[in-house]
Amino acid sequence: MSTKHRTATYDQRPGSMDLSSRMDISRPENISRPENIARIGLIGGECTGKSTTATALAELLAGVVAHEVLREFVAEHGRVPDQAEQRRVMLTQMAREDSLIASPGTRLVIADPMPAMTALYSDVYYADSTLLPVCVEHAARYDLVLWCRPDIPWVADPGQRDGPEYRALVDERIAMFVRDDLTPAGIDVIELSGSPEDRLAIA
Repeated sequence: MSTKHRTATYDQRPGSMDLSSRMDISRPENISRPENIARIGLIGGECTGKSTTATALAELLAGVVAHEVLREFVAEHGRVPDQAEQRRVMLTQMAREDSLIASPGTRLVIADPMPAMTALYSDVYYADSTLLPVCVEHAARYDLVLWCRPDIPWVADPGQRDGPEYRALVDERIAMFVRDDLTPAGIDVIELSGSPEDRLAIA
């Protein structure tokens, strides 16, 4: 597997962040324009530490988290979206990010997860890859893409998680997505593994 790595350095003062010098959100003139709001996207299968990482980054960097629409769908309906509903879930996830980006004073939006995860689940569970192209285009908007690997213990979450074997299967599909779609598109991905502290240090 081939992934491109970008060095990302963080000043731990809230609101001060440098993503490979692509933008400086500590400068007020760079906050008023939505295109200069920093974005971090998380990918990873179930129970891979995405939410823990997103919360830690938001606290460290004074960011806001775009929480997972899929989890809310499952909690509300008691089932996963069917194939026809996958696109709506993906678009709602995108809209949630856009809404946060449009909020006054926003400096950093963290996608937990990126909408691409809905497209990947759609491919894994329904053999439907039609949502992936738009997600590759959308992924180019992020300043940093973090891939949470499944090297932490799997913990049951009734109704929300399918099991460690499915977590491994999804991680394999993500590896293909990174190799075949993101990397050729010039989208850098940083892999996170280890303890929550280790992952935050890598990010």
